[in-house]
Amino acid sequence: MKLLIIEDDPTAVKGIKDNFEDIGWSVLNSDFERALENIRKEQPDIIVMDWMEDLDDNKDRGRAIFNETHNLPIIIYSGIASALEVDEIENNPFIEKIPKGDEQDVISKINEWEKYIKVVSEIKNQFDEAVSYMMASLKPVIALSTYPGENVIKYMLNRQASEFFGSKIVDDETNPTWTQYLYPPSSKTLLVADILKSRIEDKYFVLLTPSCDMARASGDTNVLLATCTDAYKFHDYGQLQNFDLSSSKGTQKIETVSKMLSYGYNSYRISLPELPNVFPYLTVNLKDLHFVKLSTIAVNTKNIDSSKHEYVRIASINSPYREQIVWAHMVNSCRPGVPDRDYKKWAENILK
Repeated sequence: MKLLIIEDDPTAVKGIKDNFEDIGWSVLNSDFERALENIRKEQPDIIVMDWMEDLDDNKDRGRAIFNETHNLPIIIYSGIASALEVDEIENNPFIEKIPKGDEQDVISKINEWEKYIKVVSEIKNQFDEAVSYMMASLKPVIALSTYPGENVIKYMLNRQASEFFGSKIVDDETNPTWTQYLYPPSSKTLLVADILKSRIEDKYFVLLTPSCDMARASGDTNVLLATCTDAYKFHDYGQLQNFDLSSSKGTQKIETVSKMLSYGYNSYRISLPELPNVFPYLTVNLKDLHFVKLSTIAVNTKNIDSSKHEYVRIASINSPYREQIVWAHMVNSCRPGVPDRDYKKWAENILK
């Protein structure tokens, strides 16, 4: 791991430098004058930087560093940290402000981040390989008599990049359920099965209108939402109070609900796993549907207009889980209704 410390007074960060050199990290100290040069040359995994007292003078330098690092993990270790306003902190969990004084606070934060940073650095190191893979896909296209257009080439390269990184996914262990979410959502238009939240109330909804219909629709178009309810409403046992899941009955209930989850839905209900620190476990009720105007939904939290938006998209669902929700909706909305019959007698005769 490479750590770059941007500090005009090396003695102020000696404890940080010594700590990480002792465990085998490559640590470089740089002054502000040569900071950008060293960032480009060393390609650090993480940066610890001071923020000079002259805010106006250093603001441009700090901005230049942020622009150069492309959201590298940065710890601003400064005596004026609490007074600094850094917009990037809102969108990047790996930018932290720590008041200068106790170097152990910086060491602890880096230790907290280390496992995540290693994975990010590993992915970044694969980018050159990915570009070669993407360029190879253009070989048959270059031979065409006419240029297919910039958008076509971008489409091809993006798909190849997605395929390349998808092939790197390790499938030798079961992933946590929340890995099915795309958060924050990146698509410029709304997608089927997107998770919405009421802007005013603590209520959640799932979008059921096909993605292609919304991509070309006007704001006046009606889109279909399914209401989300409490997690326990997915199963047929009702709300269990102080129930011992380790008992034999508890084990049986877990097996039954697990089987329902493997089907993807239970009658008209779909279970959504929690997205930690974003939204809780939920149940989608495919019978509690209503239309809203497309224009009342904000595509992301950055673009909320309080004068018109009643809902905001907070997450998308990745394939094939998105299609699983679409299938459950089709099964419930498209099957013909039939009168009740003597199912008990019917079942008895089947079992004879």
